[in-house]
Amino acid sequence: MVKQRDGDDSGDIFAEALTRAMRTIGRQIAREMQRFPAEQEVHGVQKWAPIQKRVERAIGIILDEVGDQTVEIESLVVLTRAFTSAIRMIVEDLGVEGLGKVRSEYVCDAMERAQEDARRTISRFLGDTMMN
Repeated sequence: MVKQRDGDDSGDIFAEALTRAMRTIGRQIAREMQRFPAEQEVHGVQKWAPIQKRVERAIGIILDEVGDQTVEIESLVVLTRAFTSAIRMIVEDLGVEGLGKVRSEYVCDAMERAQEDARRTISRFLGDTMMN
């Protein structure tokens, strides 16, 4: 439960919205995996394609919203740190055995991609700093 100040329900609203978004993504991936049994026979039951589709859609939405100035970069910083830290904590708690082989592969791939994106972003800042 999110702690609130007296009369402040913004913590609950945030928790509910974030939880709703994550559940929606999970349901969409599960539904897509059930919808295409022929594809499952060809590609197996792994969720790489449905996950990648949601990642690309989320990126598009985020870029549009930032471009339209309806969300601020600070919210991305919060979610980036929260998601990567939460994944780290879950992996530390459950380990590969607790996550299972397939989910461990998803998580490892996501973290490797996040690490590469972070490396590129940091090098951009260092490059810009060196130019100034």
